[in-house]
Amino acid sequence: MLLPAHPHPLPPAAFSAAVIGDLCRKFAQHGPTTPALAPLVLFLWNYLQRKVRRLERLLTQWQAGRLPKRRAARPKSAPPEPATGEPAPSSTPKPLRLPSRRAWLVRLVQPTAVFGSQLEVLLTHPDIQALIAATPQAGRILRPIFRMLGVHPLPAILRRSAPPRRPRPVKPAAPVERVTARERRILLNYSPGDIGETHRRLGPFRQKFSSI
Repeated sequence: MLLPAHPHPLPPAAFSAAVIGDLCRKFAQHGPTTPALAPLVLFLWNYLQRKVRRLERLLTQWQAGRLPKRRAARPKSAPPEPATGEPAPSSTPKPLRLPSRRAWLVRLVQPTAVFGSQLEVLLTHPDIQALIAATPQAGRILRPIFRMLGVHPLPAILRRSAPPRRPRPVKPAAPVERVTARERRILLNYSPGDIGETHRRLGPFRQKFSSI
């Protein structure tokens, strides 16, 4: 798809649908031809189309002032107890998942590299910028697409803010023992020649002055 000279020729929903549609067609045209990777073409097509529909629905809700409320964080459940004996072999095949490595799509199909810059144009639209600022769901929709296309560094508007660090617990200071007047006189009157006499006079206070 050739981008017109105007930076925002289409509404953001239509623009993203056009870019993703061209990306899917390019991948299907130049995608892997080996039978083992053939299901990846259909899976990626459906995955990207779902992303477009989610973004369009979220944009419509934002424009109508009906953004979904943020869900409270779920409490972490306790890890399951280890099963006794050998686990029974599962006959259910593992679900297909997309790779998570940066630029994996470009490494697989080089012509898809041009779509990263086209999606960066989408981020300059004021509505998309306001949507990303209003709800974190918009960033969760767009980040995986930018990652598979190898856009690096990630645009600042899509970067996650670092979680605040927990303050380190402050260790209580060790109690400082006060030196009595008698102990102070013993220390002030100490001389190298009187070391035996001094230790005898210190008596029960030796432990206190063991670090001196």
